[in-house]
Amino acid sequence: NLDRQRSGVPAQPSLALPNQGYGIALIGAFGNSVRDGNYIAHNGFGGILATSGAHHNVFGPGDSIFRNAGSGIEFAGAATQWNRVMTEAISYNGRDGIEQYSGAANNAWVATETFGNGGLGIDLEAEAINGNIPSAGYPVITSVLRSAGNVTLIGTSDATYFGIGDANTTRVYIFHGGLDPSGYGEGQTFDRELTTDVNGIWQTTLSEGATPRCYAAYNRSFGFFFLGSYDYGSEFSPSTCVPKKAHLPRILR
Repeated sequence: NLDRQRSGVPAQPSLALPNQGYGIALIGAFGNSVRDGNYIAHNGFGGILATSGAHHNVFGPGDSIFRNAGSGIEFAGAATQWNRVMTEAISYNGRDGIEQYSGAANNAWVATETFGNGGLGIDLEAEAINGNIPSAGYPVITSVLRSAGNVTLIGTSDATYFGIGDANTTRVYIFHGGLDPSGYGEGQTFDRELTTDVNGIWQTTLSEGATPRCYAAYNRSFGFFFLGSYDYGSEFSPSTCVPKKAHLPRILR
């Protein structure tokens, strides 16, 4: 359901019916939005594909992308940039929740929940094709402290700073649930958004109750360096829990 407001027709939530290919494919498209309660499910490939230079498109908020044979959302091709995923729910897809490959870059995700997917919650292309080992660049949860039903998480990521000719802001998105068998997290329930300090440190205290939860995080870094700019998301951090049987999911691209 692409945003039709530019033509004067209000966008309406809809069901993207099962296809042999993708539920929605944006090929070289720009300036579109997919949002407001769509169900994109049971498609033969993936839920959404952005490729061939698709840029400045927004996915979300409020859609559910689930049980597609491939990945929930795929970004493909070196010119596929500046797209954003906003507070979507991506679950139980056959491959990854969000997959970025073939040189796609400068795509970001904000408070988007991914869980129960066959591969990783978020999968960037630098890892081994078959081993599916997560790429570097994700935040790390370095400390978990519990007291009186609360949990304090402390971690590291890229620093937030403002300099002469360059600047960077890094936001960290914390989730609980969604333990992936690889040991790297997915995120079933969004908890909080944080901004790192000048040393790349972040900290938050959450109400947890009597039952300990599994936590994981990813980040979004955006800024500029002299004449260039960037805006990109990371993969999930390692989970604070250890899977009962750890193994790496196998995804054949």
